[in-house]
Amino acid sequence: MSVVDSLAQKYGFSPQAVQHLAVAVQSGNGACAQFNHPELGGMGQWARGGMLMIGDAFNHELKLRVSALCEDLAAAGAAAPRQPRPQVAGTEGPPILPMVPCRQPQPQALGFAAAAAFWPSAWGAPSSAGSQNDMQYAIFYNQAKLAIRRGDETALFDTKGHRLVGVSQFQVGSSDNCILGLRFQDENGVVLTEEDFARI
Repeated sequence: MSVVDSLAQKYGFSPQAVQHLAVAVQSGNGACAQFNHPELGGMGQWARGGMLMIGDAFNHELKLRVSALCEDLAAAGAAAPRQPRPQVAGTEGPPILPMVPCRQPQPQALGFAAAAAFWPSAWGAPSSAGSQNDMQYAIFYNQAKLAIRRGDETALFDTKGHRLVGVSQFQVGSSDNCILGLRFQDENGVVLTEEDFARI
């Protein structure tokens, strides 16, 4: 069984959808991808370390499956030679150049000044970080650590060996009494919340 067929079966996508995503991940050197396929939520972007956006933005189960598939494709294709893009007869203009490999984000690029970092400086730069409203998170993949700030309160976590590769936000309650929470996905596809981690 090919890698594409195996991953299609594992994640419940058609082989064509997996092949489409495999080409996108390989074009991004295993670090990022842009894709557009209906089974994958329409137009989307993925970057290693936890960033994923798809057109079907509120389908969290689909986001987790697509993110895990991207991680598996990146791992499977890291050593694979890049396939040249086929030339279409009659097209004009310069050739499409391959994407430049994605770089690891720095705190300033993520919107956090070094002095405003809400995690211990010994942790260095996060592999992924984000914010919405008064909540921020920073994931430290290699250290298996997590920092979450809500307003002025910061919680630090040891992820108990889980290497976090994806995150999504959810809310519970009505618009006037809303609680925001985060769900995380580890490199094995396990979905977790901060209650699953050890508070430091």
